[in-house]
Amino acid sequence: MHQLAVKQQPDAFVVAINEGALSHGAEASGTLKCVQVMQGRRHVDREAVAGAMFLCEADFRPRETFTPGDGTPVPAESEVVFVGLDKVPKRRLPENPGFYDVHGVTLSTNGRVAITFGSESIFVPVPAPRKVSQHPSSAVRV
Repeated sequence: MHQLAVKQQPDAFVVAINEGALSHGAEASGTLKCVQVMQGRRHVDREAVAGAMFLCEADFRPRETFTPGDGTPVPAESEVVFVGLDKVPKRRLPENPGFYDVHGVTLSTNGRVAITFGSESIFVPVPAPRKVSQHPSSAVRV
């Protein structure tokens, strides 16, 4: 299982989760919206398949909720990890820097925020948001 770790808390993403329909203890499948990718698969070695991703503009849109959660907010200090990028077929990974919606992911918020990718996950290019935040603490690196 391939994991991406966050050096510092991506607080803007946790705020977006708490403003949405998910609470602590929830698990849902859906789309990770507006992830900024700084390097695509062509620009990194075979182990670092996703490059650098920034969650400062990202949001999660649930499609199906498996566990509703306990109604309390996700703690601001929660660790955020990406799991299973090695399961995504290379043709579905981003080839270029830019903004992407990532369809077919599962997000769970029990003790940490885990974004799990699978063989059906796909990165779809989207236009850049009008104003891009500069939150270096939101960087996720391989």
